[in-house]
Amino acid sequence: LGEIIGGRRNIFLTGRAGTGKTTLLRQLIYESLEKAVVLAPTGLAAVNVGGQTIHSFFNFPPRLLDQGDARKLRNQRLVKALDTLVIDEVSMVRADMMQAIDNSLRLNRGNRQPFGGVRMILSGDLSQLPPVVGGDVEHILQDTYGGPWFFRAPAFAAAQFRLAALKRIFRQEDASFIRILNGLRNGRLSDS
Repeated sequence: LGEIIGGRRNIFLTGRAGTGKTTLLRQLIYESLEKAVVLAPTGLAAVNVGGQTIHSFFNFPPRLLDQGDARKLRNQRLVKALDTLVIDEVSMVRADMMQAIDNSLRLNRGNRQPFGGVRMILSGDLSQLPPVVGGDVEHILQDTYGGPWFFRAPAFAAAQFRLAALKRIFRQEDASFIRILNGLRNGRLSDS
């Protein structure tokens, strides 16, 4: 936990529903991240974490993204001062968007390091919300990245993310209900 709050490493924070990912992010933002921006892939997710959408921050068009979508931003002073970028519900972020974020940060910060040298904290559960992929772009994402998931983007591998997996469920206390939820999550429900 100390490494997440006070460290400089890129973190992928994950865990089942009810383990406190969003609560931890809110606390982390409140306590220690003065030069942080909080983003999410959808408007509702952005509202829940107190941020804005990825598309609005980076001015990305609502389509498959490519190298040409990284442009100089109006909020370039903010981007240059940025220390940490938090993305909640990252499981919904496609590989093309993750790569476009990397390209845009490198361009707007004039820094060739992964994500322009910005510390990345990604939060989400890969078993909950997958990226939305239309049939018209599915084959392109497969051919270009090996699939639609954010972790397929070359930028993700280059940034050497450290995994932080929350395990204890705080939202529920009923052990049998937790077993049912975990069975649903893993696709393994018994007759009982």
